[in-house]
Amino acid sequence: MKEIEYKKANTKKFERYVGLGGYIHDEAGLQIYFPKSEPPTISEWRSYFQNNECSIQIHTLNYFLLELNQNSKEYFKDIFGEEIFSTISNHYGLFEAFVAKWYEPDSAIFKGLDFTDDEGEIKKTIPNEEGSWKEIEFEDSSSIRFLDNDDSYSELFILKKDFGEFQRELKSLIDLF
Repeated sequence: MKEIEYKKANTKKFERYVGLGGYIHDEAGLQIYFPKSEPPTISEWRSYFQNNECSIQIHTLNYFLLELNQNSKEYFKDIFGEEIFSTISNHYGLFEAFVAKWYEPDSAIFKGLDFTDDEGEIKKTIPNEEGSWKEIEFEDSSSIRFLDNDDSYSELFILKKDFGEFQRELKSLIDLF
């Protein structure tokens, strides 16, 4: 679990954030990126989904809700199967509340930190003794402090104080599958 400190633009206070893992910047989600050329069985999909990074899991849940809300039930069943449809529709309120907490309405825009390696213009970097970045300051005056020698930041992050609740809520949803 990667941790960073992040300072928003025009503030002085750094806050601790926890990484949720890499992110598929594509609306198709996990269904498309399953590591086989053939569509997975529901058992294969469930195993892969339940054992993947949090970022992939929440992106997939958000994608499922977007698809269910924007298309007919029949379309959703044809694309994702009866079992996934039943799981989501039988617990729709739980899925909807979780997704609403972490995503902008009807979009794939994550409400926490969603960094890509090309996140704005870098104004200044400060290296540590090993040569990795210790801190990055962006043109908008926001900054990242790295708390280890891993200076990668292309992933989703949430405030550390929210992480325990996030994990419990996500696990309860993932366990429904």
